[in-house]
Amino acid sequence: MASKRKTTKTKTPQKVKLPKVNFNFKNLKEKFPKIKINKKYIGGALLAIILGITFFRFKNLVVAAMVNGEPISRFKIISELEKRSGSQALDSIITQTLISQEAKKQNINVTQTEIDNQINSLENSLKSQGQDLNSALATQGMTKEDLITQISLQKMVEKLVGKDIEIKDQQIDDYIKANKDTFPKDEKPEDIRSKVKNQLFQQALSQKFQTWITDLKSKAHITYFIKY
Repeated sequence: MASKRKTTKTKTPQKVKLPKVNFNFKNLKEKFPKIKINKKYIGGALLAIILGITFFRFKNLVVAAMVNGEPISRFKIISELEKRSGSQALDSIITQTLISQEAKKQNINVTQTEIDNQINSLENSLKSQGQDLNSALATQGMTKEDLITQISLQKMVEKLVGKDIEIKDQQIDDYIKANKDTFPKDEKPEDIRSKVKNQLFQQALSQKFQTWITDLKSKAHITYFIKY
């Protein structure tokens, strides 16, 4: 006889009532008030940070030295230098400008080859004296760029003013005779004549240049805004 199969009834879960929570946003605002940010303060802080970083990175452009925490500005040094030699520096720059302008007007150019040849000649001369170019420039407080500028200006002057200068053999002979004790005994006669000729040329060029630049300045329109 078959036994009756018991059936179990599944109980339906009772719903759990969650407690109702009422948020009072008004109380939250009172407890945690909104922080007001002043944009002016933020802008000022950012500006201070930027200025600080800029000063740190480029301080050598503004400050020349620090003495017990007190800065010495480059502007102060420039002002002092202007007082001491401002007039000479300005006159030198005016002279260089007039030379460059006149060379441009007359279509006179200085090639890189001319500059390189002059530098090589200078290096060889210094080498024979046991010196090198970089040390010689450092002694004079000059850089390679300064030397190139000077050579370029010198070549311009030679082409502008020195084209009519002629050094005769008699002048060379007279100079060597008057200064024979100053030349090295082992130096070749042709080398001595070449050096003497160049020296006499530079002397004549210097004298002629003074007259030329004085006349050029008198004809130029130069306006001075600062008097030293």
